[in-house]
Amino acid sequence: MSLTTAIAGNSAPDVVYLIPDQLAGYARNIEPIDDYLSEEARSDYLDNAVESVSIDGQLMGAPILSSVIPLVCNKQVLDAVGVTEYPSTWDDILELGPVFKDAGYYVTTYGGDAAGSLNLSFYPLLWQAGGDVYDDDGTEVAFNSDEGVRAPEFVRELVENGFVPEDRLVTEPPLEQTQFAQGRVACTMHVEPQHLTAFWGEENTVVLPR
Repeated sequence: MSLTTAIAGNSAPDVVYLIPDQLAGYARNIEPIDDYLSEEARSDYLDNAVESVSIDGQLMGAPILSSVIPLVCNKQVLDAVGVTEYPSTWDDILELGPVFKDAGYYVTTYGGDAAGSLNLSFYPLLWQAGGDVYDDDGTEVAFNSDEGVRAPEFVRELVENGFVPEDRLVTEPPLEQTQFAQGRVACTMHVEPQHLTAFWGEENTVVLPR
């Protein structure tokens, strides 16, 4: 809101930090940086990073932060329940849900706190469903689609069946106070592996593609 006010008052900053899904809303006020970034510097970026900040073929920002948050499972929990194969699909997670629930564990989690980033909650599920946040040219939202419905329906099924802890749907407690730290969660797609090793141990923190 403060940035919008600054733009309207002709006092916008020269440089501003935006996440990719905010770029489209400010695109007409942003000077593309293609002429300011050398080819050598641009070649250091991964193609998907460049694509995430490009609109109509123009580079609207210089990526400065990136992270990979894969599917991470607690081997100790899977061993305790007697599960030997790690899940790789939504169907796998739903099939394993009752197995972990009956043993007193959660198969996964969903962080729905409104103060958190959708990049770590809804968007990954939207992408996995085959959808996207914006259309190809970045001018219209695209999550109001069948894929955009399928993602929250998957979350609803997890919640209604008691396969995920309900508190994390509306809050984001410190990690040391969560079911992760208590060793009650089998797998997660929302927490970086290095934050889990302190509680699970490196030998039990299994990183998988998601």
